[in-house]
Amino acid sequence: MSDAPPSSPAAGGPLSAEHKEQIAEAAARLRKIKGAVKLANFNGYTTAIIAACCAVGLAFGPDLTNVLITIALSYVAFTEFRGRTMFQNLDVRAGRTLGANQLVFLGLITIYCLWSIYQAYFAPMPSSGDASVDNLMKDYEPTVRSILVLVYTLVIVLSVVFQGLCARSYFIAGRRLREYVEQTPDWIVQLQRPGLGQ
Repeated sequence: MSDAPPSSPAAGGPLSAEHKEQIAEAAARLRKIKGAVKLANFNGYTTAIIAACCAVGLAFGPDLTNVLITIALSYVAFTEFRGRTMFQNLDVRAGRTLGANQLVFLGLITIYCLWSIYQAYFAPMPSSGDASVDNLMKDYEPTVRSILVLVYTLVIVLSVVFQGLCARSYFIAGRRLREYVEQTPDWIVQLQRPGLGQ
C-alpha cells in the first residue's frame, strides 16, 4: 500500500475517509489562527467608535488636532477590518498588515502624547474667563501640569504594552497562517476560503 496522501476529491464526488481526516486536521490547525480574527474585530470596532466620537466633536467647532486624530483613528480602524477580512480569506499577508497597523497606531499615540506632554510643560494654562479664578488656579498650576504629564506618560506605557502585544499576536498568527497555507492541500484551503472566524 502507498503512504502517499490522498489526492483532491473529484468535483461533486463523495469524500473518502482520508479526505475527511485531512479536513479535520486542517480545521484543528486553523483554530490557532482564529484568535487573530476576533482580536482584529475587537480592535477595529473599538477604534471606529473612538473615531466616531472624535468626529462628533468636530460638529462643535473645527479643530486641526481633532481632525488629524479622527483621520488617523479611521485609518487604523479601516486597516483592522481589512486585515480581519484578509485572515478570513487565508491571505498570508494578513499578519504583517495588522502587525504593522498596530505599530503605526503605537507611533501615532506616542507622538500625540509627547506633544501633549510638551504642551503641559510649556503652554499657558487655559483661562476660565474669570480673573479671580485664574489667579486662584495659579497655585495649583504645577500640580495640574504634573498630573497631565503623568497621565500622558502612563498612556504611552500602556500603549506600548497593549499595541505591542497586539502586534506580536498578529505577527505570530500571520506566521502560522503562512505555514498552514503551505502545509495544507490546496483543495482544503479553497474549501475554507472564505469562512475563517465565522
